[in-house]
Amino acid sequence: MVEAWRLVNSLELIISSFRRGGLCRVKLDSVERYDSGFKVKGSYILTEYVLFSGERIIEKGEFEAILDKDYKVLSMKIIPQRLVQRRRSRF
Repeated sequence: MVEAWRLVNSLELIISSFRRGGLCRVKLDSVERYDSGFKVKGSYILTEYVLFSGERIIEKGEFEAILDKDYKVLSMKIIPQRLVQRRRSRF
C-alpha cells in the first residue's frame, strides 16, 4: 500500500534540494509498482516568499522518479518548464 503523504513529502524535499528552491509542491500523475519500489511521474512548483509581495513562483516543471520501498529516491529526472530569474543584490 502506498502512503501518499510520505511519498509526496519525500519528493518535495528532494526536488527542493536539487533545484535549490524554496517551498516545493508536488502533484502526482501516476504511481506504478517497479521492481521492489515505485515509478512516479508528476509535476512540481517551486515558490519563494517575498516580503510585502507574497509568494512568487521560481520554477515549474515535471519529474519522473524511481523510489525504493521506503520512498527514498533512487533516480530522478527533472524537466523544468519555466525559470524566473532571481534578482541579484547590489551589496
